[in-house]
Order: sequence, then structure tokens, then C-alpha cells
Amino acid sequence: MLRVENLSKAYPGAGGPVQALERVTLQAVPGDIVCLIGPNASGKTTLLKILAGLVAPDSGRIEWT
Repeated sequence: MLRVENLSKAYPGAGGPVQALERVTLQAVPGDIVCLIGPNASGKTTLLKILAGLVAPDSGRIEWT
């Protein structure tokens, strides 16, 4: 099972931090099909990079069981 709780991530921007993810929560069990959809720059790739361990979240918790 994958459990994500209150995941947040911001990147530095010219006018201040740019919030890529803000308090994202989700849960998926084996057999689930999950689709991430949204407009450009909505945080889809950031979420996948965090789940893959390539980027550290600013806050929140990820649990793989």
C-alpha cells in the first residue's frame, strides 16, 4: 500500500517560493490504477519524483507497505 499524507513541496522562484504541492494526501492499494491529471505546472511530475526518491518533500509523510 502507498499512503501519502500532507505532502508539500515548494521551489525557489524569482518572486518568492513557487508551491508545487500543497498538503497532498492519497492512498493506493495493490491493484489500484491511479492516474495523475492536471494542467501544466500543477505538480504531477514533482509528486512522481518525490515518490521515486529523486526529490525530497518540504513536509509530509510517505509510507510504502
